[in-house]
Amino acid sequence: MEERQRTNIRTGAAQLDALLGGGVSPAEVTEFCGVPGVGKTQLGMQLCVNVQMPTVLGGLGAHAIYIGA
Repeated sequence: MEERQRTNIRTGAAQLDALLGGGVSPAEVTEFCGVPGVGKTQLGMQLCVNVQMPTVLGGLGAHAIYIGA
């Protein structure tokens, strides 16, 4: 089975995208952890928005589900 080429989801933070190798890979599980108040929830919600944006606007034109604990 041939794997489709996937575009990474950009976070909107150039340094974080560079650290992640171009953004968050939709084909992998990525865990963000840290102390309360550093923006983990905000980042997760922003990634959900970014993945749903049309490709002409830099998104993936796909679907997202956010499950918070």
